[in-house]
Amino acid sequence: MNFPKPWKRVIRNDEETLQKDVPVGWGYKSCWISVRANDKDAVAQFLNLKEVKPCTWRDGYKLTDSMAGLNSLFITPVIDGWTCAIGSHPEAGPGAFCDYMKRLSDRFGEAYYFGTHRIVEYQAWAIAKMGQMIRGFAYVGESGEFPLNVGERTADEIELNIGTEDLDLCPDEEHVLELASRWVFDPRRIENCAGADGPGLAGRISRPNSAV
Repeated sequence: MNFPKPWKRVIRNDEETLQKDVPVGWGYKSCWISVRANDKDAVAQFLNLKEVKPCTWRDGYKLTDSMAGLNSLFITPVIDGWTCAIGSHPEAGPGAFCDYMKRLSDRFGEAYYFGTHRIVEYQAWAIAKMGQMIRGFAYVGESGEFPLNVGERTADEIELNIGTEDLDLCPDEEHVLELASRWVFDPRRIENCAGADGPGLAGRISRPNSAV
């Protein structure tokens, strides 16, 4: 299979490297979904990824770096019953994003989204279950806007004093990661989770930020 040159430079797919791969934490300056799935191939297929191939954790992060411009996703191995897709997703907001989350949860039962971006102060999170949007919230500090606020605040948001359209109570990246640790697992400390060893999958999406 012929891969674009950037993929050839970034991904190392020799068997020895892949088999020795170990998980690497993430969370800052990242966007990812977590779904209840025990098959990373099924997640890649549902997301309609192209040119899918095995990929180490570190190479996967390089591909999904926002500066790479490759419209890529890195699918993790199964982690405590969850499979995550890190990289390019629709930005949190009404319309395409909510439809994206509904479709994911309709297929996998539960879907969670977390996103942070320091430059524009983008902080977002969302929950969908059984094809229904339960909660979604997003804040962009650069513009002072709240592009998404659907559903009732969760108990965790209330405890952390976030999730309202109050510029004096704006969330930061630590809040996003705290919610991730409460709702799914802490992506910064996946060495404490079961089943994360081994390579994941890397693939390109058809169109930037397109819904499934």
